[in-house]
Amino acid sequence: MTIQSYAAEAQYVVNRVRTALQDCKRKPMIRESVLTEFMGHIILFVVLDEVHLGEPVSLYLAEDVLHQISTLTNGKRVWPSNHNGARYGIEISRPGPLPSVIPFPQDLPGNDIFPIGMASSRTEISLPIQRLHNMLIGGSPESGKSNLLEGVVLTALQYGYRLYLADPEEHTFAPEAWNDFTARPVASSPAALAELLETIKAELERRQALFHQAAQNGVPPKDLDAYNAVAKGRLPRLMLVVDEANSYLDKSGVADAIFELARRGRKWGAHLVLAGHNWRAADVPRSLSAMFPTRICFKVDDDTSGGVVLGSREYGARAMHLRHKGRAILRQNGGFFTVQTYLVGEELKQNWRKDIKPPSPLGDLEKRLVAYALEQMEGKFKVNQLAQAFSGEGVTNYQVQKLAERFEARGWLTHPQHATDARRVTDELRSLAGFQQIGE
Repeated sequence: MTIQSYAAEAQYVVNRVRTALQDCKRKPMIRESVLTEFMGHIILFVVLDEVHLGEPVSLYLAEDVLHQISTLTNGKRVWPSNHNGARYGIEISRPGPLPSVIPFPQDLPGNDIFPIGMASSRTEISLPIQRLHNMLIGGSPESGKSNLLEGVVLTALQYGYRLYLADPEEHTFAPEAWNDFTARPVASSPAALAELLETIKAELERRQALFHQAAQNGVPPKDLDAYNAVAKGRLPRLMLVVDEANSYLDKSGVADAIFELARRGRKWGAHLVLAGHNWRAADVPRSLSAMFPTRICFKVDDDTSGGVVLGSREYGARAMHLRHKGRAILRQNGGFFTVQTYLVGEELKQNWRKDIKPPSPLGDLEKRLVAYALEQMEGKFKVNQLAQAFSGEGVTNYQVQKLAERFEARGWLTHPQHATDARRVTDELRSLAGFQQIGE
């Protein structure tokens, strides 16, 4: 229905406002009425003629007057406003109840925009990554949490993000289903997550050095978008998604590394999504609340979890009573919205997986380190020399040493027979770096 279709009802309401004012011994002095639409709601503003009232405006905004207007308009919601002239706001209609299932959009809304769901106002909620930033998600089993995570991850892959996943239960992100699409294998233990965080930290340090190299008049780019606008080679955004994050946060060093990423990552194009069933206040210190501007809470078993996720005891308690799977409370920019999150169907998942090109297991820097070893050091992966050659990009001896250990553990570097021997690049690593194998 269009807004014009409510014109007759709006005129009826204006007449009932006049009657309500008379009932309350007030002058029915109305200057104009305005019918408008806001987020799916049809709202009538009835503006009083203050010049001719002849008595304080406060008498017209009193509780008994508002109650009488609501009574005579069959219980419509009425609220006063004296911000820009004395007026009544009256909700003529509101959208019907949200469907319990809303399919994920077949087409993404635009680059770096993440579809979330539909608000109770029937407004579609899609957040650009600059607003999404870091996310904190809560929800009991079968609440819809895992489905939302899949939607976020598949969207990030469609946009070419470099993806890192962690899941101690290997349920939402089973390694056999996701390892082909991630920059590193799915981390299912605290040690694996710690290694993954170390990898991301090293990449952020490298990016920091690149930003300084791209400085103009001594001022580095303010963020990734600014860097990509002036640099010769574009850097992709990074996203780390940790499901059942509570399983990791009590491990030594992991929580500090995760929250350091949340604090520093935005400038360098890194984003963090933490999800879990049971959240406690100690899991997310108040000092870090600003680092998670996007909060989504599905049905939870206790108000503590909901209160921590949403940063509000009131809305945390409301989250306990959400009934539909996929129904959640979203907090964004300080506002709270009830949303039905999109359902990512199996057919859509399969179609997207076909379209997504699996990333190389090597990042750009790692490929160049391997290339340097092949072209400048006869295939020897010498840590000190490599660190020195790439020191201008912020690469340290420690980072190359950890990389060499990881490559060796995967069989990509040979194990030295003697302490004085250097590791060597294997044919598999040569191929991963884009070089033909010897003899081809």
